[in-house]
Amino acid sequence: MIVKMKKVSIIVKSSSREEVLSTLSKMGIVHLQPCGPVENGKIEKIKEKISLVKKSFTLVPESFIGKGTSEVDREDGIALAKKILDHDKEITNLKEAVKRLEEEKGRVEGWGEFDPHEISSLKQRGVSIRFFQCQKKKLKNIPDDLAFHIISRKGKTLFLVFFSCRDTARIPFHEVEIPSRSLTEIEGLLKEKRERYFSTKQGLNKLFSKVAALKATEEQLEDMLNYEKAREGMGRDGDISYLTGFCPVFEMESLLTMAGKEQWAILIEDPSHDDPVPTLMKHAAWAKTFCPVMNFIGLTPGYWDYDVNPLFVIFFSIFFALLIGDGGYGLVMLVATYGLKKFYDGISKEMTLLFYFLSFATILWGAVTGQWFGLKTISELPFFSEMIIPSLYSYARASEENVINICFVIGAIQLSLAHLFAAKRLYPALSAFAETGWAAIIWGIYFLAGLLVLNKEMNALGVLLLLVGVIMVISFEEQGEDGIVKGFLHGLVKLPLNALVGIGSFSDLISYLRLFAVGLATKEVAVAFNGMARDFGSDGSLSLLGAILILIFGHSINLLLGAMAVFVHGVRLNILECSRHLNIQWAGITYQPFKIATPEKLRSIDFR
Repeated sequence: MIVKMKKVSIIVKSSSREEVLSTLSKMGIVHLQPCGPVENGKIEKIKEKISLVKKSFTLVPESFIGKGTSEVDREDGIALAKKILDHDKEITNLKEAVKRLEEEKGRVEGWGEFDPHEISSLKQRGVSIRFFQCQKKKLKNIPDDLAFHIISRKGKTLFLVFFSCRDTARIPFHEVEIPSRSLTEIEGLLKEKRERYFSTKQGLNKLFSKVAALKATEEQLEDMLNYEKAREGMGRDGDISYLTGFCPVFEMESLLTMAGKEQWAILIEDPSHDDPVPTLMKHAAWAKTFCPVMNFIGLTPGYWDYDVNPLFVIFFSIFFALLIGDGGYGLVMLVATYGLKKFYDGISKEMTLLFYFLSFATILWGAVTGQWFGLKTISELPFFSEMIIPSLYSYARASEENVINICFVIGAIQLSLAHLFAAKRLYPALSAFAETGWAAIIWGIYFLAGLLVLNKEMNALGVLLLLVGVIMVISFEEQGEDGIVKGFLHGLVKLPLNALVGIGSFSDLISYLRLFAVGLATKEVAVAFNGMARDFGSDGSLSLLGAILILIFGHSINLLLGAMAVFVHGVRLNILECSRHLNIQWAGITYQPFKIATPEKLRSIDFR
């Protein structure tokens, strides 16, 4: 559920601003709302420092994370971040320098060892020395009166030097600019740059070993930023200062007790729809399992919206089962989840329960449809065949129409539930009946989809549901203070727009066909890999090993593609199609109570 909030305003003497912020930060229960602009020079400087530390932290390899101590010897984390960035910049420059020198060495190597200064000296005395490249077969094109020397050969390419007292002599080959540095000089520079590169790299690794201190500094900077924003966001009127925020109802007693103790003046109000109320979610243990998905995509419902986790976790499990579609894959997921939880502590309890739900749902669907690793022979075994529902048997062509119909039923249930939830929120307003009408329209659209997609007969119930739904939408959607008759007339005027909404609802219901299509594709890919392995593994032990590898690779890829399809299609049906019918915009503000480190810890950082 979405926790109820109270809007609180705290009024204190301006001389007590620091004390009230310190107390609130220790309590950590009030989400502050600035009373005015919160930007100043110090805040901008802190943001720059945070950006600096974050940028340096992105350079730290994973192997260094979580190691070392948070203490820094005679240097703060900001200086450490600057050193890391400077070292990284120098390493980048050195890598580019080494690359350029290696390219230059490659160009010069063909001419051997020489001193460019001696060539320049000869040129001053009137002797022209020019460098050329040509193919061996073109040597016959050299004029007889020109002196040249072949320096080296590289494949069919010759490196030539021409000597002449005439700088204007025309030579029909590709002329190369005389290098400005000798080969020895280039190799010396290359050695120097490489040594500096490795030395700087070692120095950077030493800095990485202090990453814990870097993280600690980042956290302190974030605390300092929050503190300054809270301080700057307080309103002030002479000797009086005040702040505004939102506090969960279950924490109000603690806040009132502290207000009495500190002698604050406090105003408590119910938030209005215009207030930027933050959202705090509290879920039952089973509904909390969908939180990892919501956290992954980074969406928060608004304070006035619904807690959709209970609805979404049920339908997401159903979507997952139909999209993966194979009980064998469900078993693999179940074993993998158990093993991961047993040997790796990093997976959360919610994530573990979610994967257990998804695994069991997939196994159940695979059992009733007879899908086990895409092998029909498994479904024909006594134990497995007894679990199959004949009308859903995946290897019977007639079952496809039934599965499509189930997809439409699932869609109609979820979308109509969305409208009924919306009606519950609006009740006792008359517009709640309009949402009920939309629920009826959804089921009328279900029968229409059966007609257009499955060639089923459009029965009288479907027509009646559409008719009743349209009448209810026209009659109640625009009802307000103008009276029932005017509300009805406004509903008639809005009918063309609602017709477009109805077409969109039809499209939303048809979208649930993706559950059937992707599930069918998963099955066919599994069958195809099984066939490849069977054909490959019939010629001896070596081919049998190849067949096993094909099965492992093929089913792993198929399971991975199925998981990707879940995030593309399963999440979409909840977050887009269903949410649109729930009128959820996903524009909520996450509840972030004001909570920082102690001021003494903050003052230990140099923010200059």
